[in-house]
Amino acid sequence: MFTNRFLLKSRHFSTSQIPVSAMRVFENSCYHKIDFKISEESSVKEAVTRFTAFNIGCLAVTDSKNKVVGVCSVILLLRLLH
Repeated sequence: MFTNRFLLKSRHFSTSQIPVSAMRVFENSCYHKIDFKISEESSVKEAVTRFTAFNIGCLAVTDSKNKVVGVCSVILLLRLLH
């Protein structure tokens, strides 16, 4: 009986009237300061440096106009090296 009442009360995470959005959560996270993009002119070494520095697995590849033109991932790099 105690457990059921506790679970019912614990479902409410916030009493704030501010709407929660994915962007707001992202802006408040530790990932907000990471640049997840890399230029298509960058070296493989630069990509690996970012992967290891930020503990991430992929980067958006951008052209000279900062338009996303592809994705570079750790798995893709490993397949190229194999």
